[in-house]
Amino acid sequence: MLLRLLLQAAIAAAPAPVFVVVLHLVLRRGFDAYAQLNGLDVPMHFLGGVAIAHFHAVVLGALVRGRELFVPQRIVMAALIVALSTAAAVVWEFVELLSDVTLGTDAQGGNLDTMGDLAMGILGATVYVALAPQRRSAEAH
Repeated sequence: MLLRLLLQAAIAAAPAPVFVVVLHLVLRRGFDAYAQLNGLDVPMHFLGGVAIAHFHAVVLGALVRGRELFVPQRIVMAALIVALSTAAAVVWEFVELLSDVTLGTDAQGGNLDTMGDLAMGILGATVYVALAPQRRSAEAH
C-alpha cells in the first residue's frame, strides 16, 4: 500500500521537476542560452527549487492523506519540504561536480557559483512553501 501510494504521488508530482530539467537541457544544448544570457543560471536554480518543493509537497501530502505519515503542524510540513528540497539541491550540485570531473563539463563555476546555486534552490523552495496553499495536517486525519 505504501509503495503504491508513493509511486502514484511521485508520478503525479514528477512533471514539475521534469519540466525544469528539460527546460535546462533545451536552453543549454539547444540554444546555448547559458553562454548567451549571463545570469540565466540564477533563475533556473530558483525555478528548480520551486519545482522540487512542489514535488515534495505533493508526495508528502499524499502520505499524510493516506495516513502513512503524521505531520502535527503546517510549520513542520513546511520545514520538511524545505529540508528535502535543500537535500535535492545538494545532490544536483554533486551531479554537476561529477559531470565536471568525469565528462570535462564546466557546470560549476567555483565555490561562489555553487553556493549561489544552492541559495537560489533553497530560496525557491522557501518561496514555494510560503506562497503555496497547503492543507492543514489535522484536516487530513
